[in-house]
Amino acid sequence: MSEQETSAEQTHMTFDREKSDSDQQVDDQKEADAKEAFQQRLSILSSEKIRSPLHKEDHSMPQTPGSPSSLMILDESLGGSSLGGDESTACSPRMMECLTKVEKALNSLYDGDNDVSSRTLELKFHEMGNEEAEELSHALDSNRDAMVHLNLLGNRRIGLSGWRHLSHALSVQTQLQTLSLSLVGMGDTGVTALASRFPNTLVSLDLSENAVSDKGAISLASWLASSREIKELRLGHNNIGDVGAAKLAAALTKNTSLRTLDLSFNQIEGKGGRALAYSLKRNSTIQILNLRHNRVESDGARILAQALLRNKSLQELDLRANNIGVSASFFARTLRKNTSLRSLDLGENSLGTAGASALRHNTGSLRELKLDQNDVGYFGIAAISFALKHSNSCLTHLDLSDNDVGERGAKALAYVLSLSVGNTNPLNKPTTLLHLSLRNSRIGDAGAVALAEALHSNTSLKSLHLRTTGIQTKGGVALAEALETNHDSSLVTLELGFNRVGPLGSLAFAKMLKTNSSLQELELYCNGIGVEGGVALGSSLQYNSSLQKLYLNNNHIGFEGGKAFCTSLEKNSTLTTIYLGGNKIGRINSKQIQEFVDTNLRSNRSTSPTIQPILQNESSYPQIIIEDVIQIPPIDSKKSTRHSFGVFRRYWANALHRIYRTTRRNKSPPDMAADPNKTQQTSTFHFQDEYANVKESA
Repeated sequence: MSEQETSAEQTHMTFDREKSDSDQQVDDQKEADAKEAFQQRLSILSSEKIRSPLHKEDHSMPQTPGSPSSLMILDESLGGSSLGGDESTACSPRMMECLTKVEKALNSLYDGDNDVSSRTLELKFHEMGNEEAEELSHALDSNRDAMVHLNLLGNRRIGLSGWRHLSHALSVQTQLQTLSLSLVGMGDTGVTALASRFPNTLVSLDLSENAVSDKGAISLASWLASSREIKELRLGHNNIGDVGAAKLAAALTKNTSLRTLDLSFNQIEGKGGRALAYSLKRNSTIQILNLRHNRVESDGARILAQALLRNKSLQELDLRANNIGVSASFFARTLRKNTSLRSLDLGENSLGTAGASALRHNTGSLRELKLDQNDVGYFGIAAISFALKHSNSCLTHLDLSDNDVGERGAKALAYVLSLSVGNTNPLNKPTTLLHLSLRNSRIGDAGAVALAEALHSNTSLKSLHLRTTGIQTKGGVALAEALETNHDSSLVTLELGFNRVGPLGSLAFAKMLKTNSSLQELELYCNGIGVEGGVALGSSLQYNSSLQKLYLNNNHIGFEGGKAFCTSLEKNSTLTTIYLGGNKIGRINSKQIQEFVDTNLRSNRSTSPTIQPILQNESSYPQIIIEDVIQIPPIDSKKSTRHSFGVFRRYWANALHRIYRTTRRNKSPPDMAADPNKTQQTSTFHFQDEYANVKESA
């Protein structure tokens, strides 16, 4: 290399270094300016020169700690560079949305609206650290009567110093009622720092998913014993064991306000369960106790069942997945004598037929019974059905999903549903069931036909869940005809996903929708409906005035089926939710259907404000239909489980690889305007379609 080239290269390197140094100086200057402006905004908070717009007319009014102006300035400062966003911007989009809600709430409050439920500050997943927590604590300290609801969900970067500052700010709040600190990673140290500083006005506290162990539970128990306003305490998904559960149980004997205690997904075993049972004998206010996914086992369940004979306040008890086994028979005596328990969840406890049969003696006040995933066979189902016919049962919700119900069990339950209020046999009591779930129970066409015969005369059932029950065309037609002929039916929800009603079954449902006036939600995804069935169902919607939700994912209804939906929805004014993913209905049809659904939503929002529009279409590219990912049919228990999961692993690996490949290759959607009948080639990947191909080849 010549001396001239070497000199030029050195000059070029020097220029690049000077340029990078200059850029770094500019960035440092911007950061310093942003921090200085931030500190200036914060300094205004401590000044008493600020007045609310309400004070402009009357300058003699003193500045109150909860005036909206100071809070707005503080929230504006928090929304700047301190919350993990771009420091050159004034406020992150998430924080701006939060500030809009807070400003609207406080403006309405100081304009004379005393509805404190609207005074909510949500800072969920804002990556707040110790500095932001310290500034937030200053804000709360300066506005002690402004906030009623505070949500800090997901801010895991706050350390011990941040929690110490927040503990002081929380202790001086005079209106705070709801505090959500779930998934913030505070651990035992943070809980200990906060436990003694919670405000006396606190009504609901959520500390779920914080790795709280026995040490933190002991600190909370000391606070709980002296609290007089707390009504809801959630400690799910932590590491609380028997020692912490025993301390909380001792606090329950002194507390007279708590209504809900959530200890799900912890490590409570028999000793902790017994301690909680003893506290139930002395506590007269607790109404909901959640112990699902612990290790209470048979000994703890037995003591809990005995405690319910004396407790007169508990209304809901959740013991799902606690390895109770046949010890569920201890609840038989409880169900006969207890008059307060409304809901009992014993799912995933391996009760078997014997344990389920023991629960047939329900002459008390139980309304909801969940026995799913318990290996309950026909004789257990028959015993429960016999009790529903001949006892003074008040049961309205019965969940027998994932059990060996079979055809005979379905027929026994169908006979219960066929009993009407006007039956003349004094030995058979009228049915009280409103909701029945038999998911994954393989009742087949024979069981579906039996249930359909009951639906011909039943006028009380509200929802029937038959997902993945082996129903084919015959069973689907029978159910549709029952709902068509029974004009007094009150069925609102019918769930038939992952069955095989086929085109003929869908034609029967289309005929039913033209005359039925009670059904509001119909689930028929993955049923092999095809183009003919899709056209029939789509055309029937123009005559229906009750259906609000329709699920038709992965039925291959094609472009013609989508066109039928477009034509009918133009005249339909009630449908607000429709799932059509995996049907290749075309981009034009998807857009039109979305417009019609949005129109219905806007017109119905005044009467049904909770309805949300959901249209799984093919208008966005690339698209992954998540609903189809999680709704996978169960593995056949008769086949090799190891082989089946091996197929699943290979399937997901190949599927994700194809998604990545097609996403890189197809960067723009095809133009369907020229030839709408042409098969649409997109980068959309439908998991359920591929799953069906893999299942057939396997």
